[in-house]
Amino acid sequence: MTDPNGTTQHWTEGFPHLTERAAALLRIDPADVARHSQVVPGAFHVWTPGRGGPHAILGFDGTALVRESTFTQAQLHAAYTAGQRNDEAVAREPIMHAGSAVAILTDVLGGRERRTISAVGPTEDELAALGHGPFALTTPDEIATRLRGRGEGSWTIVGIDRAAGPGHWLIALHQGDQIHTFDPVANARGTWPPETGAIRWWANGRPEAPPSRVVVDARHGSGRRIWVETTPALAPTAQQLVSYYAGVDGLRNGLGVWNGFWWAVAHEDGQDLRIAVTDLTKPGIAALTWDADPAFTLLQAEHAVAHRFGVDRAPVRFVNGVRLREAAIGAAETHLVRRTPAPGTDESGWLVTTAPDDDGADAPVVPAHELWRRAPHLVPLLALPVGFHVVAGPDEGGTVAVRVVERPAT
Repeated sequence: MTDPNGTTQHWTEGFPHLTERAAALLRIDPADVARHSQVVPGAFHVWTPGRGGPHAILGFDGTALVRESTFTQAQLHAAYTAGQRNDEAVAREPIMHAGSAVAILTDVLGGRERRTISAVGPTEDELAALGHGPFALTTPDEIATRLRGRGEGSWTIVGIDRAAGPGHWLIALHQGDQIHTFDPVANARGTWPPETGAIRWWANGRPEAPPSRVVVDARHGSGRRIWVETTPALAPTAQQLVSYYAGVDGLRNGLGVWNGFWWAVAHEDGQDLRIAVTDLTKPGIAALTWDADPAFTLLQAEHAVAHRFGVDRAPVRFVNGVRLREAAIGAAETHLVRRTPAPGTDESGWLVTTAPDDDGADAPVVPAHELWRRAPHLVPLLALPVGFHVVAGPDEGGTVAVRVVERPAT
């Protein structure tokens, strides 16, 4: 029941009374406990969904340590292991919400009447209205640079997300010649950046230097986290794959899925699962890599091609056969023709040639990943459906001229 691989009974099923206890202490729905929890040595870590709510380390005997979202999982677990407990007090009076405390500090900074702290926090939109506009992904260094540029006394609301545990709200403030962290729910002040265990940082307003890499993740109903790292531009495409994995039954290590052209695999990473993809920079198709950017880039390009020609995407997998004339590689004009493949084969129906009237009957069949290795600019066109005949020019700095010779009847 403590095995996180999804093949054994979940701890909430084995200990329903502890599920109810955790839900009561955190004032959350019991249905949220399984998704927002993790097994830790000798106990369970359960947290409030979102940012700013409390979390708890809960023992097998039902006693618990419940604290603010200021604390990381490691800090909370260490305190619990050292013997700290407060579940009886929390049962009577809830832990305050970090977002509520931040809202009060913005009242002070803005010269407004102070509101009353609450165990229920404001929404992200409400906090954005109290700060300097909607939240955007950024980095600790960018926040510091931005505040220094605005001058002494400038501040911003900061949100963080964690791999395990609740997210948190705090304030970064330029005071004197330093950037300081103000964590009002903990009544704490420190240097910037704080040690929060963050995987993502958010701040009010558009960042001057957006992050070059972002973590995209989701939690399965079993509580297991699935994640991938990519660029901000590819994050929406990555989120689709992550969300798919988060919704499947029996999420487990080694679970693979075709993501358009590419093969993706959920690979064990501690208690989490990280998405790996086939590494087509290496010979064959057995090697995996954490670098999923080529897969997401191609998938975006496939969607762009389908949108451009007003058709539904009909992707090819990299193991499917493509009939390829050698002269087509590097040609000034390449003809790509998709016919209905012969039944009982793994062929895609595509012929890649230099001759417009080539029937391809004697053309060698190669797996589509070989075309990606040798002429990757042609591969997005393989997402067009049967009946298309297009002519593609060479790759000129990321731009490929394409014209349609024939398309399927509508």
